Amino acid sequence: MTSILYDHENALIACDSQTSENGVVINSNADKWRRLDDGSLLFATGETVDIYELAQHLNGDLLPLHIGNVKYFRVSESCEHVVYGYIHKKEDGSKVVREEPLLHSYGIGSGGNLALVALDCDLSAYDAVIKAAKFDSASNSNVKVYNVIENDWE
Repeated sequence: MTSILYDHENALIACDSQTSENGVVINSNADKWRRLDDGSLLFATGETVDIYELAQHLNGDLLPLHIGNVKYFRVSESCEHVVYGYIHKKEDGSKVVREEPLLHSYGIGSGGNLALVALDCDLSAYDAVIKAAKFDSASNSNVKVYNVIENDWE
């Protein structure tokens, strides 16, 4: 899967660059984000096609019933806030997107919790994702860091 970490204190999002499927590395230099039509930036974990369909939904399309599990961070165009979101399956089988403001640090993806623990041990967001990649075979140490406040890559 991946490791994506939001460092609330420093307003940074760090993510590895590996995509894999069934244990096979597809790309070791992938971008784990996409710019939405409203200017916001989406950082997501899950199957590539599901992330694409989520982005299409956030751009105004209907949410497909067959969409899989996707968790994500979304940075508003104004960079005023970061939200955590995910696909929720309701009792009737339908699916909805749920979002909430993210007011603390958080990690998503297969290495997300590892990165969060490393961050809590006073590593930088960058180093925390590298540490997570050491133990999570679905992540790599090719880490990219986005500065939410500066709306730019470090």
